[in-house]
Amino acid sequence: MQVTVPFPVLFHHINQQDIQVLLSVATRPDQVESINNWISGICKDYPGIIPLGAMHPEHPDPEAEILWMRQPGIKGVKLRSPSRSTAVDNL
Repeated sequence: MQVTVPFPVLFHHINQQDIQVLLSVATRPDQVESINNWISGICKDYPGIIPLGAMHPEHPDPEAEILWMRQPGIKGVKLRSPSRSTAVDNL
């Protein structure tokens, strides 16, 4: 599966910045693994980026995916906002 980034990613500016964070959002549970695999590849190619993984509230095994994210060095996750009618304590 190919992950398409909906905005231009300008990696050639990485060395000119102090901090770079990579964040991608899974809008469906079936997107989580492919997005995190893509982020993992970016981590290898651009070690100066702080990677944040994707998670969806309806993912079937969030604990396993979060444990997997630690292996390639993903530093955290983006939690979906309350505007999506999902309370943080229900994740």
